[in-house]
Amino acid sequence: MGSLPPDIEPLLSGFNKNPPCASAKLATVEQSFGTAFPVEYQQFMATSNGGEGSIGAESYLILDPVERLKEYNLDYQVAENWPGLVLIGSDGGGMGFAFDVRDPAMPMVAFDFTSISPEDRWFVGATFWEFLMRLGRFTCGIDWDNPEEPG
Repeated sequence: MGSLPPDIEPLLSGFNKNPPCASAKLATVEQSFGTAFPVEYQQFMATSNGGEGSIGAESYLILDPVERLKEYNLDYQVAENWPGLVLIGSDGGGMGFAFDVRDPAMPMVAFDFTSISPEDRWFVGATFWEFLMRLGRFTCGIDWDNPEEPG
């Protein structure tokens, strides 16, 4: 089982973790997408194969188990509607969270499930850890009109 950075663990006190993901299972899913996921995400999945709950004070996160990622990306037609993104979860209320695989660094972006406009995508972290830290610092969820600032 993996471990999480000490500044991440406190953010997850209200997050219900699933059992760890086997590295072979993650490798199979990565192969189906034709890309290796960022190391931080791999480390997280080694401790919890997704989960659901609060991140920090008021943000909410649903991280899909890796064995469901391909299905969810097909169901939401991610490749057609949001090219270059790999959906890994949501806020449970209309925002998807994804890796932008067009960028070799694979930053995290949020996007509105109801819009395919590029203007309705937001950078939410250069890394998976930064994404979790940003979610955790918002006290009233993310203000999607100004995602750089606490809501």
